[in-house]
Amino acid sequence: MASFKASISDETAVNRLRQARYYLTFALHYGVDTLYPTITDSALYQQYLANSLSSPATRRNYTSGARIWIQARGGDASHLSSVESLAVTKGAAKLRPHTPNPAPALTPRDLVLVCQYLDHAYQALPVKAALTLGYFAFLRASNLLSPTTSLWSGPHTLCRRDVASSPTGLTVVIHTSKTIRTGDKPAVLSLPRIPHSPACPATAWDKYVAQVPALPYSPAFLLFDGTPLNPTQLCVVVREALTAVGCPYALKFSGHSLRRGGSQAAVKSGSDRADVATHGTWSSTTGMRPYVPSKSSQRVASNLGTLFAS
Repeated sequence: MASFKASISDETAVNRLRQARYYLTFALHYGVDTLYPTITDSALYQQYLANSLSSPATRRNYTSGARIWIQARGGDASHLSSVESLAVTKGAAKLRPHTPNPAPALTPRDLVLVCQYLDHAYQALPVKAALTLGYFAFLRASNLLSPTTSLWSGPHTLCRRDVASSPTGLTVVIHTSKTIRTGDKPAVLSLPRIPHSPACPATAWDKYVAQVPALPYSPAFLLFDGTPLNPTQLCVVVREALTAVGCPYALKFSGHSLRRGGSQAAVKSGSDRADVATHGTWSSTTGMRPYVPSKSSQRVASNLGTLFAS
């Protein structure tokens, strides 16, 4: 019962709703009894998922969402885990192997160049503030910005009250995220004040809040017209800036480039990996592995660099 309650808690409500809609669309299209899918129906649903969702993990999540929806209404979801259904799942994974395509990491040099570009761009102050804060805090897009212009906040969206400025920098409080559940202690992050740097997150934040005032529970980042800045808008502006400064990965930039770039820069700066994991709200350094090169890889790169330099 505790696990069931956790699975439908506030932070996963949006995902569960999306998964339920996906299942109901399938059932309506194929004439399936939504509360009592047969073995054949369940196997067909796995094929249906495989046709449009490339990640096996995502397909498992959508199956779990359908199971929760059925069980919550007194139906029988047992066939979703039948031998036949699992066979289709395994077959789909073999026929359509998933290759992740991670977002490119925004480098410190490119961050500075983009910030310099934004300093001369019309009404780019909110974008620069979000860009620098997200980079130095290793934030996910779901924590940094509102999902859309019309949806003023997601379950994890940062609010104006969550950021405080001081002479030494910024303090950012993350109440919930993909790795911080409701009821857990919030993560309190410290961001630096970097005098004379165009990429200083504290300076960008101070200038932004002076020009765009907001209530404490408003989304942290609003445009000048009072609507929330969303990830799509951020990406459009930053891609334009990266293109203008000659960045080769400009069009591949995404909101996750901030989390990836900030964490990689921290490791390269000499920060302890455990400290980087804590700052990025990863539960351990294991969760950080896809974001930064391993120590072995770094040693090999260093040795090769020394060999060729000599």
